[in-house]
Amino acid sequence: MDLASAVVVGSLAVLGYVYLGYPVLVLMLARGLGTSVRPVPATPPVALVIAAFNEALVMAEKIRNTLALDYPAERLTIVVVCDGSTDETARIARECGGGRVRVLDDPVRGGKAGALNHGVRATTEDLLVFSDANALYRRDALRQLVAPFADARVGLASGFKTVTARSNAIGEGERTYWDYESRLRWAETCLGSTVAVVGEILAVRRALFEEMPGHVLVDDSYLCLRVLRAGARVVFVPEAVSVEGPAATRAGELIRRRRIAAGRFQLLCAPRQWPWARRRSSRRGRHCSPAPPRCSTCPGWSSSRFSASSS
Repeated sequence: MDLASAVVVGSLAVLGYVYLGYPVLVLMLARGLGTSVRPVPATPPVALVIAAFNEALVMAEKIRNTLALDYPAERLTIVVVCDGSTDETARIARECGGGRVRVLDDPVRGGKAGALNHGVRATTEDLLVFSDANALYRRDALRQLVAPFADARVGLASGFKTVTARSNAIGEGERTYWDYESRLRWAETCLGSTVAVVGEILAVRRALFEEMPGHVLVDDSYLCLRVLRAGARVVFVPEAVSVEGPAATRAGELIRRRRIAAGRFQLLCAPRQWPWARRRSSRRGRHCSPAPPRCSTCPGWSSSRFSASSS
């Protein structure tokens, strides 16, 4: 076999492992050896930070959704960081917040990582929750998200992201991808930790949070690796449901995926960020690949248990 043939065969083998071999392996191991996370209901003080850039169209609904969460108001601090917004995002957040929402209006856009850093500095709670303006939580999502932190080994928890149905290929494609991703995250959690999280519904201990450099493109992946490197667990909480709409256009979805792919390569090319303190994950290659097809049904967990409603 010549060099070119070897490269082609090797590349196909890697893709086959990423899309077929790894999912089959991790799901089998989760069924035979895994143990599920045992959350303990609790309502510790939480700071919920929402980073927003020109989100006037969705901010009112986001604030109403957040205020309606089934969580004690005296234990929930809500902060909206307007990252250089040029529309009415800040005004809408203040008006809809009714005194329960603190709005930090940064005049210059510094990126999502910088906005989250600013929000964290403005709070004191030991548990930090990060959300996006277009992500609507199911009413019990926050309770479900923080429950695993009763285990001192858990450093970061991420919920279940679902996309509202829309009769086009973009919406169906997103739903298929997130179903696949969530099944793998569930299986990995059963085996110890997952290395994939979603920034729309993510909680982390303040003690493990480190301010993110402004150049970081995917803040959720960066935080995940930092927590793993500290030796703490990263877990998937399928009961903590966040709902958002699909991309309106193919161009918008393409831009989003390019940013995510660029951010993953950014972390892949920074060995100092790799979680050497924990066992290495074979999923690095999967992060650098396009969205895979739907996975077969994961034993013990099914996304059909969850409603696509935010109520």
